[in-house]
Amino acid sequence: MKHLFLPVCIYHRRRTPTLIAAMLVLITGTLPLFSQAEPVQPGDYSALPRQMSVEDHLFILGLSRAQAPVLRPEQQQIILTYEPARQSETVGYRNQIQYRSRGPRQVAVAFGHEQYRVLHAMDRSPEGVFFFFFDYEDSLLSEIRTLEYRFVVDGVWINDKNNPHQRRLLSGIQISQVPLPQAPLIPKETPVVSQTGPMSLREVTFLFEAPSGSLVYLSGTFNQWDPYLHRLKEIQPGVFRITLNLRPGTYFYYYVTGGRRIIDPLNPSMGADEEGIALSKLHIPQ
Repeated sequence: MKHLFLPVCIYHRRRTPTLIAAMLVLITGTLPLFSQAEPVQPGDYSALPRQMSVEDHLFILGLSRAQAPVLRPEQQQIILTYEPARQSETVGYRNQIQYRSRGPRQVAVAFGHEQYRVLHAMDRSPEGVFFFFFDYEDSLLSEIRTLEYRFVVDGVWINDKNNPHQRRLLSGIQISQVPLPQAPLIPKETPVVSQTGPMSLREVTFLFEAPSGSLVYLSGTFNQWDPYLHRLKEIQPGVFRITLNLRPGTYFYYYVTGGRRIIDPLNPSMGADEEGIALSKLHIPQ
């Protein structure tokens, strides 16, 4: 039997990752107790969403039983829950019998798009149900169509029993799945800067909405304000796009259509030229 050794990281969103060596046994799907890692404690905010809302607080307070994954497309969130088996141990005090819950010490979730190398600590509700708010970006929707994950309970890898969507590997291991919504054709903010590009360049995608059949051009400091050098292509009725390879730095630009200059309505970052005319601003980090 061959074993595969992988470095596994316990990851807290607001803490420094602690790297531990762990043995992943592909045949049994188990992992030894990661007792040397940073323990998962109730009240660890790493499992909470980026911005807590009243709805989130009420959800956590009312979480008394584990359930199927909760998909929130508007918040771009998926809530995963895990409930340990209802086990107890009997403790006798003279003529009295007291029952004490025996819950897991550490519960985490690992995701397929991270190659299951990162264990995200789950938090616990007042009723003892573990939960994790998975926040995703539009960029993830363009990379994967299904979120795949497994729970790690005291070192043992298991699937989500409350999730009806499962994928079984040839080894017999079950992977829990959550179908993701389609990526929006136009993101909430533009331009979209990709980390990939030739040499030290970045791929920057500009998107603009205009009446179908319009001529839309992009003018900026990256093309010496030439109003006709970069024409956007209509990829769908009323949606225009162009992708440029740009070096890290700060740029200013606007769109030209129908003889008018229009700043990017989806870019909140703005600047102005010497005459005080508003311009859209783009910063590409190193």
